Amino acid sequence: MTEKEEVFTEKDFKKNVKNIKLQENSRKVFVIGCGHSLPGPPISNKHIMRVCNLEEKHNDKWAREKIGIKTRHCAQWYPEDYLKKIEEDDNFNPEIEEFQNKGIDPRYTNSKLSAEAAREALKHAQLKVSDIDLIIHSSCTPDYPVPSTATFVQEELGLKEVMAFDIRSACCGSTQAFETANAYLLSGIFKNVLIIGVDVGTVFGELDKNAKCYSKADAVNAYLIGDGGGACVLTSRSFNNLKDENNFIEKYPNGVLEILYAVNKSIGYDKKPGMYLPGGGSKHPCCQRTINEGLHRFQHDFRGIISHGPTLYYRALRDVLGRANISLADIALLLPHQANGSVKMLGEKMGIPSSKLYCNFESVGNTANGSQYLMLHDIINDKKASVKNGDLLMLVSAESTKWLYGGVLLRFFKGKQLKSTKSKSIRNSTFRQRFYVGFRMFLSGTFLRIRSILYSIPIIGKRLKL
Repeated sequence: MTEKEEVFTEKDFKKNVKNIKLQENSRKVFVIGCGHSLPGPPISNKHIMRVCNLEEKHNDKWAREKIGIKTRHCAQWYPEDYLKKIEEDDNFNPEIEEFQNKGIDPRYTNSKLSAEAAREALKHAQLKVSDIDLIIHSSCTPDYPVPSTATFVQEELGLKEVMAFDIRSACCGSTQAFETANAYLLSGIFKNVLIIGVDVGTVFGELDKNAKCYSKADAVNAYLIGDGGGACVLTSRSFNNLKDENNFIEKYPNGVLEILYAVNKSIGYDKKPGMYLPGGGSKHPCCQRTINEGLHRFQHDFRGIISHGPTLYYRALRDVLGRANISLADIALLLPHQANGSVKMLGEKMGIPSSKLYCNFESVGNTANGSQYLMLHDIINDKKASVKNGDLLMLVSAESTKWLYGGVLLRFFKGKQLKSTKSKSIRNSTFRQRFYVGFRMFLSGTFLRIRSILYSIPIIGKRLKL
């Protein structure tokens, strides 16, 4: 064993991770409860094609193979028995205006879905609502521009007094919430923090392809975007010894996740937004003009997303792995934000085995802020992926709005902690594995940089495909 490898025991690794500096009796941050919330029954591809009048061009097989999606959940209000009629009666022609103008179903507002997820997370965390010191809510589709949705969640939960605020972000809101909560908890200001990520983006799409403001982006959004999200309860603890820590972990039958490191970066300087919602802010206040121009709907720069999007995932992986001085070979499970069905292919290009990549896009679509909370719920509560005591998990987010990325490194514990920090290195892989995966990462990064440059050239970009 080389001198460099010798210093990276589990104990030494924790000392070298930014913001953690874990020493004996120091404060640690754990995820002790996860929850989720999805509006209504799953919505099929057949439903989307019928509502959006896309059956001439597409079919269910096309949506599954090209986009990688089977179902999603929608917070949109629908007439009674409407979904059943679409699935059973091929001659049923829905009147889009009958429900589109009514907007969101009052049962599935952002704050109500958030509160439902929070209650489940609190149940698994074995805490009362009054135990929460801070609520952080991340969303790009809040109930209102102001007040914050976090305050409405507070009200839904019956919490009379608490600190509560929103993070206005899209796909990186979850990792931003994790890093923010982690900092508060490590400082000792708070003991228990509730973080929530929910989006209801389907109500911001134009479903009628004959509408004046209808665009290609609306058709893409109809397939890709799903509504819903989740919540996590984070807590901080200090332990006198390993026995105290084991006793704490054993209280939670589903296990806990220790936060080891979190990073978030914005690299959109001098770049146009790849996806944005122009209407409703102070630059374009909601009025008849913004509605006529379709500014109240999501807008996309598809070329920009294809050009720069994959690089964001790579940067997030590089930053977390580099800071922790570990390799992808050491990660048991990677949880990338589910932007679309091509996330699996991107993983393959970066040398990430499918067995280490958890994806749920085909069943819930792109839920933006809710994506990684739903995955954590699937893994921790529903056991849809196998993780063992001591395994490393990584959340990776990429957001094309103004080009952001984020990552969170977690360690899963269930039952008991490792008996000794010296018995198991943070690196579970061999030097050969680390070299191979690192080399693949280097090649992937080089490829993505060249690809980004080529896509930025209009003539070449039009000829290339994702």
